[in-house]
Amino acid sequence: MAKKQKPQSSKSSKGFGTKNLAPELQKAIGLAAREKWAEARDILERLSEDYPNNTEILLMLSNCCYEMQDMLAFQRVSERLVELEPNNADAAFALGQTYLTNSHFLLALQTLQSAIARWSDYPNAEEINEIISKIESQVDELLGEAGLVGEAGFEIAILHERGQAALEVGDYARARQLEEQVLERKPDFVAASNNLSLIEFLQDNLEGAIAVCTQVLETQPNNIHALSNLVRYYCLIGKLDEAQQIGDRLKASQASAWDAWTKKMEGLSFLGDDQSVVEVFQQAEKEGDPEIASAMFFHLAGVAFARLGQSSEARKHWKKALEVSPGFELARSNLDNLNRMTGEPAWAFPFSHWFTPIALKAVEKAMRSGQSSEKAFQKSMQICLQDHPEIKAVIPILFDRGNPAGRHLAFVIASNLATPEFLEMLKDFALSQQGSDSMRHEAAIQVAEAGLLPTENVRMWLQGEWREISLISYEFYDESPYKRSKKANDLMRSALNKLRFGDKAEAEEAEQLLRQVLELYPDSPDVLNNIAASYDIQERTEDMLALIQEIIDRFPNYVPARASMAQYHLHNKNIEAADTLLKPMISRKRWHIDDFATFSNSYLQLLLAQKETKAAQLWLNLWAGVEPDRIDVQQWQRRLAPSSFLDDLDPVTRLKR
Repeated sequence: MAKKQKPQSSKSSKGFGTKNLAPELQKAIGLAAREKWAEARDILERLSEDYPNNTEILLMLSNCCYEMQDMLAFQRVSERLVELEPNNADAAFALGQTYLTNSHFLLALQTLQSAIARWSDYPNAEEINEIISKIESQVDELLGEAGLVGEAGFEIAILHERGQAALEVGDYARARQLEEQVLERKPDFVAASNNLSLIEFLQDNLEGAIAVCTQVLETQPNNIHALSNLVRYYCLIGKLDEAQQIGDRLKASQASAWDAWTKKMEGLSFLGDDQSVVEVFQQAEKEGDPEIASAMFFHLAGVAFARLGQSSEARKHWKKALEVSPGFELARSNLDNLNRMTGEPAWAFPFSHWFTPIALKAVEKAMRSGQSSEKAFQKSMQICLQDHPEIKAVIPILFDRGNPAGRHLAFVIASNLATPEFLEMLKDFALSQQGSDSMRHEAAIQVAEAGLLPTENVRMWLQGEWREISLISYEFYDESPYKRSKKANDLMRSALNKLRFGDKAEAEEAEQLLRQVLELYPDSPDVLNNIAASYDIQERTEDMLALIQEIIDRFPNYVPARASMAQYHLHNKNIEAADTLLKPMISRKRWHIDDFATFSNSYLQLLLAQKETKAAQLWLNLWAGVEPDRIDVQQWQRRLAPSSFLDDLDPVTRLKR
């Protein structure tokens, strides 16, 4: 593992900056002192653009990258430091060890040999010499795997590793230049051609990328890297049948290649062929040396095991990936997702990997352009899809095996555009086991409203099991349904104040005030309900029950009366009577926000009395999506196993306010 580099004396900028260096640098120093590495790094990245030759900035930036265990970024900064300070021993040894960490073994050998020749008394020199000796003993084998021999072969391999390193840090122009030099010296060196294919892809020339892969496969039909890359390209343009055919060839290939197991697993992961990924991983464990495998190797295995329901295996392999590369975000986020039990399935790749670069830019532009309104979003996304029809083909893939951000994008596009084709995608997603319960339920409701699903007895995967549910879409409002005179409102206000503290005498006075309101507005269920509340305080239980029943008979849709009577029945263990009162209310479409809270409190009590804990959790999830900050919502969340609400508290239905 590379080590943090020691700060040298401060040097002035050799470039021309647009930011004021001193205060920005001091801000970064303060953030780093508080171990806010990401924030410090953001500032230093911007400063390094303005002051490209300032080694103080680069040293601090390298240390931030190291603390974040982003070893590719650490490599990029270390290369720049060695270029600017060729006499800096720390930078030279750090770069060599970073090459080793990032599996650029020949670059590591060359860099460490050069450094130890100049600084033989460097601390840890003995350890470094051991590393050099170990790599030297494997040089012939490494060259042989690439079809290279001797000094000329070593020089070609070094060029290729430099091209690979440049590709990894996003310096595509330099990567292309280096790989083209490799092919000038050895035209049949397919590893360089495979990298050129990736460079074409990353520089928005997908046709060129496919052409290079095809050319490689004409001479080496079983080349694992070319097959894996081609699977990805075909998936991204919606040619899934072609992708599957290439995937079958990839799975069957026994060709030798650098990191062949990982590359096989990568292509099969794009196809979502989890079982085959596991089989390749198990074969690699038997035939290969997993101890020297990459973090991606273990991560892809973890994803496949997780998606096949083997959580303990997934956890083990993600932990191994983080041992290999502690800053590997894909493994870290998947492991966190698994530990938090969010319900989100595992994902193999970041959001950006499912789009061509030009399509990704178009999606981002459409999202920004559509922020002002739903109509603006629909228009901007329609234009985007017309220009890049391949994006539509990726939507079902994102639903199935995208990361949470990708799945959210797929849902936003499909639910907002809602064409017949997108509604079918939403239907398939709603009836799957992928994504969060809330998102799938919301999709199901939209599909049901479009007539593509029934509203009753729909079988869905919720709370970790298959359940038959009803699909209901609610509309909410908060305007008062009662319009009364100032006199009546003043009387109501006084009465409610008297009922607040539960005093019998005050309750009697409140009853008289409420009866005055009732004379003015005789068909007022809320007034009658408050009179019933005054009876309760006065311990006139029979009068209270009779009046509540009268309210239910006269005003069957008045929620508070039904809820009060249901709670009375629940208190007396008459669960069936409470169920009869509350269940019919579920089918109503429009709710006052306060009535919904009143109903939900009683309905949750009923569900718990019926031992329907999971149904209660689902209903609470819905209620929390409407009013997440209510105290009673939060109390119910604590009561109903907090872990079940760590994923998200989005509504499980489309809610209209």
